[in-house]
Amino acid sequence: MSKPSTERYTQRSRRVIALARHHARFSERIGTEHLLLGLLDESGGLAAKTIAKLESGDGSTRIAVLNRLDNVPKQRPEKQPYSTHCKKSLELAVREALRMGHMFIGTEHILLGVLLEEDGTAADVLHNTGVTHAAAAAHIEKVVNGPQQVLPGA
Repeated sequence: MSKPSTERYTQRSRRVIALARHHARFSERIGTEHLLLGLLDESGGLAAKTIAKLESGDGSTRIAVLNRLDNVPKQRPEKQPYSTHCKKSLELAVREALRMGHMFIGTEHILLGVLLEEDGTAADVLHNTGVTHAAAAAHIEKVVNGPQQVLPGA
C-alpha cells in the first residue's frame, strides 16, 4: 500500500496530506516531517491550534522541523511512497479517531498519530518543542467535548 485511503478524512485532513506531498517534492519519500509541516500549514485545523498552544515558543515547531529537513534535492520517484513512519502515523491516526469515538479523521487525529509514532522525525521535533501525546490528547478532548456540565450532587 503506497497511499493510505483518505475516504474518512475531513477536507482539512486531505489538504494536510496534499501539503505534505508538496513539502516532500524534493524528497525520495513523504515522511512524518512533511506531514507535520502540512499540519502546521492548515492553521485553521485543531492540530495546528493544539501545537500553537503547547509548543515552547511561538513558531518553534516549524523552525525545528525545517531545520531537520534533508535539504539535498533528490530525484523524486514517479510514485512517491510514504515512509514507514508516515504510514504508521496515518494508521495510528485512524486508531486515535476510533478511540475518541469519531467516524472521521481530522487534523487532530493525524497529530496524535504522528506523536504516537515516536521513531518518526515529527514526533521527535514535537517532543523537543514541548508537545507530547498526553498534553495534545488532553487539549484536543477538552476542545472537542467542550465545557463539561457538572450536575448538582454529582
